[in-house]
Amino acid sequence: MQNKKLSLADLMTVLTSLVFGFICFMGANFRNVDSKNVWGLPNTLGCIIMATAMTLLLFCTAIGAKLLKRTQRNFRVCFIWEGIFLVLFVLFAILFTTKISPFTHFFTVTYQRDQIKDKLSTSINQAEDMFNAYENYVDHRKEDYKRKLQDAFKIYPTDSAVLDSYNLKHSSERSDSSQIEAKMFEVNADLFPSNYSDSSTGNGMKEIAIEWLNHAKKESTGWKPIGIVGVINEIQKKSNEWLDSLVQLSNAQETNEHPEEFNYNLMFQDIKSDLVSTKGQTWLTFLIAILFYMLMLFSWFITRRSSRAAGALSTKPYEVIL
Repeated sequence: MQNKKLSLADLMTVLTSLVFGFICFMGANFRNVDSKNVWGLPNTLGCIIMATAMTLLLFCTAIGAKLLKRTQRNFRVCFIWEGIFLVLFVLFAILFTTKISPFTHFFTVTYQRDQIKDKLSTSINQAEDMFNAYENYVDHRKEDYKRKLQDAFKIYPTDSAVLDSYNLKHSSERSDSSQIEAKMFEVNADLFPSNYSDSSTGNGMKEIAIEWLNHAKKESTGWKPIGIVGVINEIQKKSNEWLDSLVQLSNAQETNEHPEEFNYNLMFQDIKSDLVSTKGQTWLTFLIAILFYMLMLFSWFITRRSSRAAGALSTKPYEVIL
């Protein structure tokens, strides 16, 4: 029965250490959201190594103390080393519970998740609205250009110079309306090319952007700590790239057309500062940390010291020098 208890206790230590390490990784990932590298390594790899190192230091000292406690020989030496391991565990535990620790930083950011989600939602929504704004811009351009073409036929029916400026002419072979429709087809093709939207394949810029934004919404709404860092890192960059592409599309001009280029104001709130800020820590964070440390030491707590150790650890009367 004792071996079974020890086995379950060891499993508790292992599982607690794994969860602790995963939380440390997420906390480090939050804190280094704007960093290109950690410890000179790529961001994700650096965070993994940092979390692994912290976990191993606690795990090894906790398990080491447990193994030394149940020793069946060299009781005095093992008792001294057991104390050293416990002291080291406590020192590491204190160090990993400071404000700059990835473990506590994870909970600091989590307490602010509603504020972060609201800011991120605003950024995602404005990126979505950008495509609606561009399509409205194109609709207005098309209406304005079509009106100019119609006026060219109605107001200047005999002024060939005006018609020529639009590459139009009165013809018995082509009606005025058919020429206008042909012009409008060209406008639509220039401002809505296949690389802008392709619903059949889903490979148009708009479809790719909407798919990414929908994924970003899921990461944000469900508060997925790993994915949300990627969204925060990419949302501004991608939105600006999409805007640049839309502005470039809007620069296409038809004959005798002098439009204004597409303009859309992207205003991003500072989300990264919320991920790196150490403000907002509460006593609950430290209580959670203490709970983790106690669970890691659970195996040591329930391990029984050999009955033979009692005599070895006490000073015998004949060993006292008066």
